[in-house]
Amino acid sequence: MKKYNYLIFLLFLNSCYFFQGSKAYFHEQGYLVVDCFVNDLKKKFVFDTGAGATVISEKMARELGLKPHRQILVNNRIVDVVYIPVFRINKNELFQVEAGVIDFRNDVFEDQSIEGVIGLNIINLFIWDFDLIKNELFLSKVMPEVKDNLTSIDYRKTGLSGMPFIRADGFFFSSDTILFDTGFIGLLRLNHLKDTTNLEFVEYTEKQLLLFGYEDMRVAHYIAKDFELFGKNFESEKVSQFIFPKFKFNLIGNFIFRSSDRFIFDPINSQIFFSNGNKEYE
Repeated sequence: MKKYNYLIFLLFLNSCYFFQGSKAYFHEQGYLVVDCFVNDLKKKFVFDTGAGATVISEKMARELGLKPHRQILVNNRIVDVVYIPVFRINKNELFQVEAGVIDFRNDVFEDQSIEGVIGLNIINLFIWDFDLIKNELFLSKVMPEVKDNLTSIDYRKTGLSGMPFIRADGFFFSSDTILFDTGFIGLLRLNHLKDTTNLEFVEYTEKQLLLFGYEDMRVAHYIAKDFELFGKNFESEKVSQFIFPKFKFNLIGNFIFRSSDRFIFDPINSQIFFSNGNKEYE
């Protein structure tokens, strides 16, 4: 998403760690979803660290009678921006949250159960601690206790929205410009592969299903067998390469932590944590 300036009036009920968790789980489409309350109405939002802006569906905007006050560019599309009067996760209430308004009637959101995307204008306010066994989310302003069994990754923030970029190396790639994008369903999508010897080519595809529908992109898909990334072993995992057009940066998606039992995104200290657990997933 294109980054833009935002205004949020924030009320913290307490600066300590909150032990009442919101529901957070992987949707059948593969997105990490959080239950939130918008004006006291329960709504499902995708947790997306690759999104500079929070967005909501046109349906939700109509339902709440929200009126646009300006426009922005999101994924090369001009969209209206509204203020959400009250946005709540757990006991944390945010007031006058800016959100873009998007047409969610596409192949990703065809069941209409997901009505929004939490972007970095909200994400960067809290430490997000996901219990992927109990499917709960805890928010904090203070880093929770982290045990030795969690892998930690430092990241750097880029731009006004604070996009999270990390460095990663493997036998078939090396990059210090990888966007940690929880809105990307997959493990790796790269612009360049330095060695394809141990990669099994699968196919080319001309259209890619992204968060807001299909995009015209030529992508090569491979199977990478038996490799390690951030201390986690992967077997027969799909990776892909942008052929045309090249993307602005490389992507690492939610498959890096999807089999973990705990995932923490800490924008306050610019760190990412996840366990190397063996939680099963499809």
